[in-house]
Formats: sequence, structure tokens, C-alpha cells
Amino acid sequence: MRIDILSLDEFIRVNECKEVTNPIFFNNSRQPTSDGLFSYELFGISGSYNRKTIFGYVDLKKPFLHPVVYRMLTTMDKRIKNLIEGSKYFRIVNGELVEDPENGETGMELLYRNWDNLKLKSTDSSIREDKLSLMKSLKKEEAWVTKWLVIPCYYRDVNFAKISNGKIAVDELNNLYSKVIKLCNAISGDGFDFMGAMTENKIQMTLLDIYTELTSKLAKKTGYIRQALLGKSVDYATRSVISAPRINSEVWTDQNIRYTHTGVPLGQLCVLFFPYFIKQIQDFLESEFSNVKWIYHLDLATFKGDINNPDPADLEKLYLKDAMDDYTADKIKKLIELFIKSPQNRFDVLYVNTEEKGKMPLNLYYEDLSRPFTLTDLMYIVATKIVQDKHVYITRYPIEHFQNIYPTKIKILSTYHTRTQAIGDTSFKEYPEIHPLSIGDENNVMEMPKDQSPFIDTTLLNNSYLAALGGDYDGDMISIRAVYTQEANKECEDIIFSKKHILDASGENVRKLGNEAVVTMYCLTKD
Repeated sequence: MRIDILSLDEFIRVNECKEVTNPIFFNNSRQPTSDGLFSYELFGISGSYNRKTIFGYVDLKKPFLHPVVYRMLTTMDKRIKNLIEGSKYFRIVNGELVEDPENGETGMELLYRNWDNLKLKSTDSSIREDKLSLMKSLKKEEAWVTKWLVIPCYYRDVNFAKISNGKIAVDELNNLYSKVIKLCNAISGDGFDFMGAMTENKIQMTLLDIYTELTSKLAKKTGYIRQALLGKSVDYATRSVISAPRINSEVWTDQNIRYTHTGVPLGQLCVLFFPYFIKQIQDFLESEFSNVKWIYHLDLATFKGDINNPDPADLEKLYLKDAMDDYTADKIKKLIELFIKSPQNRFDVLYVNTEEKGKMPLNLYYEDLSRPFTLTDLMYIVATKIVQDKHVYITRYPIEHFQNIYPTKIKILSTYHTRTQAIGDTSFKEYPEIHPLSIGDENNVMEMPKDQSPFIDTTLLNNSYLAALGGDYDGDMISIRAVYTQEANKECEDIIFSKKHILDASGENVRKLGNEAVVTMYCLTKD
């Protein structure tokens, strides 16, 4: 990444910034002055988008050093500070400042005229050499500024609700901007050079104060970046406990969690890919309802046989009516949130409108499942379509090196016990096992076991990632973030199979194994 000093003139031209000329904040009616720092005409009305995005500028009347350049110069040569503040007189001899109280000049003008000829001595200091290298790369119009940006009003706006002793309190940044405007209006071509140098030095130091104030607002724990980004929760991300995978197969190819994958609970996938679930559920149901015109119904009040294996003759056909009315975007959001927040409702049966009997249990794929269609069926089928080309990023804090965060493919974790299940033309190898433990005559709801949840709600990592994460299986937590765009997912795929994903900076393998035998013996003998 390359970072350069911003060309303020170019920024002002491109963004058509307007000049702020009035140092007075408010008129007699306590309304912002039309050409002042809180102007509605220049920055937009309070609460508007313009108030957050429109910059202004102050015309400095003369060239002044960019604060970054001023700091570098004055730390490399103290005489430059004496020249700018007007405390000593100098001449330029062979590119160097030579003090001359009798025939010398003082003030910023001398430095500006001789800028291209100015020479600074090199030393053995690497820091000084970096500064000299930056100075040489800067053009004169980049090192010197004749205008100064005023940030959008939103970030320094006045709060009329906070009035102390009859005065409206304003951010210190506004006082500095106002000071610059006043000092620039006081600059005159007449008068002694010493007095002019003093005024110019005040402007230069005020620009430095503005720069310092802005950088302090951006940096550290209380800065805008930390408060607005790092301090906020990330949309479509989760925190999860990591658990050991089950190693109970005879060959490694049958392992549940492969090196390229991480097992992510179905409920957490609903959070990570929330917008995708809304769209995919709508598309899935619309497609099914366009092909399926009726559902099968078993009258439990009169049926005397095995509810898990009823005779087809006992099943009644009910024709669908306005099937998607119960599956609008808003209602689908509520279903997803119910699945995420209420594990006890994950086996709830879905319902649909019928012509003959109104709302009835939805029996999609009844021939395959031999039971009503549940919320878990819907989420699992849709999830398999969503995650097949998606990745997530796993992060464990504190981040000590780049391998504390890594991309991975997704293995869907649903229930502890799974089975091979055909759904239409698709065969699922690890379909969640859903038993109709108790089917009520009225609600026809499949309930969860009372003693434990049948769902896996912890993340299962491949053991080889544990050492680089610096984690173990005693309750350590990770963050999971979803990857959406095709470009980002392609990048994740490339990283997974790259050398830097396996080797550290010294060429050592960071994907280490070692505890597999212990975990295997535990998995084989715990039952």
C-alpha cells in the first residue's frame, strides 16, 4: 500500500468545495452564519447526508508548510523553526541556512523562495534518511499549501441542547478553524517583516494544532476509527466455542472435518448468511409450490395404524391455496430468527394454506420423509445450497500473527445423529435425524428431547489449525465472519492451498498434528 500527502488543491477542485470566510459562528438570532463554519448553505442542513460528506476550505492567502512537512523539517534542522517564527535572521548559502543578523531575512517567504535549492544533511540515522527520502519525493505544491480543508460539519457540529451560562459550546476544532480565518484576514503586504513573520508563524502553528487535533481524534482507543469500526459488532458474524472433532473412522478419508473445512453449526450459518437464507428460502418454496399442487394429510383423530409408516390409502390430498402468503420476506425473517434464538422450536412443523381445511402441516417430500416438513428440514436444505461455494474467516484473539486468522470452507453441523436421506433427486449424506417423539392431535408438532439438545452448537476445527491459533478445547472462543462476493471467495480458495497458509515466516510448518491418537482413543471408548 502506498500513502502520499494529499494534494489539497486537487481535492478542492474535484469535490467543488466551497470557501469558509466568516470566523463568526452564529448571528444575533443564534442561527449559523451563511459563510461560517456551521453554515447550512455550505454544509447542508443538520441531519442531512450532505452534512456528513461536504468539505469546505479556508484560503490561507499565502503558502504555508503542510503540518507533516513542518514537523519533519523542524526536527531535522532547528534553524528552520527559528526562521519561520521570525526569531532569527538567515541567508541561504549553498542550500543551507546561515545566520546573518545584519543582512539576513526572516519569515516563511525566504524558505518558500529557496525551497528547490534547500539542502539537508544526511546522517547515519535511518529515521532521518526516511524523512529525507520523503522530502525529495514531494513536489513543491505538495509540501506547501495555500488552502486548508475544513472537515464536514457532522464531525464537529454544534449541539444547541448544551448551553452553559447562555453560551453555546462548540468543539475545539471549530475554534482553531476560526482562528486560522481571523489570522489569514489579518495578513497584509505592509508592515515590518518581523511582525508579518509572527502572524504567519501563528497561522503555521494553528494548522499544526488542527492536524494534531484531527489525528488525535482518529487514533488510539478513543478515536473515530476504533469507535466507528473496531468498537462495533460486525454484521453477519458470530462468536463460537471450539470443540474437538470426532475421530472415530477407520480411514482418514472418512473424517468428518477435513483440513480444508471447518464445522459450523447450522444456527450460526443462519446468522452468517442471513440475507442469503431469506432469498434462498423464498426461491426454494416458490419452486416447490409451483410443482406441488397438493399435500398429503393424515387424520390422526381416526387413524389407528403406525403414524411413522401409514398406508397410502389413509392419506388425504389437500390442494394448496395462496401457499406463499405465509412465506413473505418478513415472515421468513421471523422463521430464521426463531431457528437461531429458540433451539426448542427447531423441530416446529411448517404450515401452508389449503382449499379444503385452511392451514395444515406442510408435507413436502412426504414420500421421502414419512413425516411433516419441519423448520430444520427447510434450513438444512437451503444451507447446503448457500455454502457450497462460500467460505468463512476464523479469528482467535488476541491476533499475534497473520495465522491467527484464516479462511476455510464450510461443513454444516446440524444434529449429533445424522443419516443418509434422499430428498427428491438429491441425496444428503449427513441429513439431520428428526424423530417425531410426540405428535399431538391438535398441533402436530415434533418436540425436542427434554434432557438435551440434539443440535451441535459449537464449532469443530481440524486439529491441524489449533497450534497456530494458540488454542485448545477447554472453552476457547473464536470469531466467524462470512465471505460473500465471488472475488473474495476465490481469494479464500487460493489462500487455503497456498504455501503461506501452511508455513510461517521462517519456513516452518504451522499446521501441526500431535493429539489425534489421544482424541481417537477417547472417541472410540467414551460410549
